[in-house]
Amino acid sequence: DSKSGNFSGVRVLKLSSEDKTLITKYVAEHFVRNPPSDFEWLKKLKRRQDIDLLVKLVSDPEFQDTSCVIRDNPLFNLFKEDILAARGFLAYGILLHSLENRWGVAYGLRHLRDDDTQMAVPYSASDTPKPRAEFSH
Repeated sequence: DSKSGNFSGVRVLKLSSEDKTLITKYVAEHFVRNPPSDFEWLKKLKRRQDIDLLVKLVSDPEFQDTSCVIRDNPLFNLFKEDILAARGFLAYGILLHSLENRWGVAYGLRHLRDDDTQMAVPYSASDTPKPRAEFSH
């Protein structure tokens, strides 16, 4: 697919914790410096210390003063939901975890009921949902 921001077929192999930390920090820096259209507000960050603080906040799971930093910075406070979502996605490894799994092998869609409802479920093998996947929702 040629849509901007779409990386069809990207997968990350198992990484060491050091590599995960480096990649997460790099992605956070790129995200803050080159924000997608829904995060244009990030371009309002001009001071290097604010940019560095936000990168650390969204990439470091051991960052301690998240609530205080967000509350004390008016721009951060205005967009706290975006910041916390980015923090969860990056600092807590959701992005890397999702890129470590292969579509159709580790997970896939299961059609539920007759109304075409679909749900992502774990697979035990290629195109084979785990037996309990139907009942886990």
